[in-house]
Amino acid sequence: MRLICKIFLWGTMLVGCQPQKDSPKVKVRMNWFSMQVNGQDWIPGVAPNDPCSGAFGSSYTDVTCNDGRGTIPVYFFRAFRDPNKDYDYTTTESFANFEFAGAKEPGIYSLEGSRKQEFTSNFMFGLKQPSTGKRKRYINDPSRKPFIVNVKAIYRDHSKVIPGIEGSFSGVLYNEENPSDSLIITKGEFMFKRVASTTGNCDYE
Repeated sequence: MRLICKIFLWGTMLVGCQPQKDSPKVKVRMNWFSMQVNGQDWIPGVAPNDPCSGAFGSSYTDVTCNDGRGTIPVYFFRAFRDPNKDYDYTTTESFANFEFAGAKEPGIYSLEGSRKQEFTSNFMFGLKQPSTGKRKRYINDPSRKPFIVNVKAIYRDHSKVIPGIEGSFSGVLYNEENPSDSLIITKGEFMFKRVASTTGNCDYE
């Protein structure tokens, strides 16, 4: 029994000392945006056979406010439904603009701003009417039902200047011209580990 144990240990040491080949690096998705609008899935346009593509993007800025908030982060997310990945607001089938300000840590936030106010938290969804080609714009209204954002993670990477962010959102959006017309947004998800990326939505971890 003693000899068997010695051989086993020696064999283990030999295996452990053999050089190992590096596994090939694989790109993984770093950025994503999706939601449901009135119970229907809504995702940005994605090119066929290219999961790293997507008609959505992000940007970021730091803003110093004089209302007691000091310097705050402001994220801008935009997404387009057009199947041709069309970034033109005037021609795309539908689009989402999401401005999110002040989130420095994970937590629950509500959108208290308006698209007419700069550097505030607000959400706008544009929808082209098939019959007329005219566009409806739906916006959050802080005075009515709250639009909630759950920030699940802030990604701080010393190699990246801009912190990444991930979370979910839900709420009600109201027609800008007819407040009795509304849309219910559920199962909203956003993940931007590479904010303002110029190399696509996938990267090496």
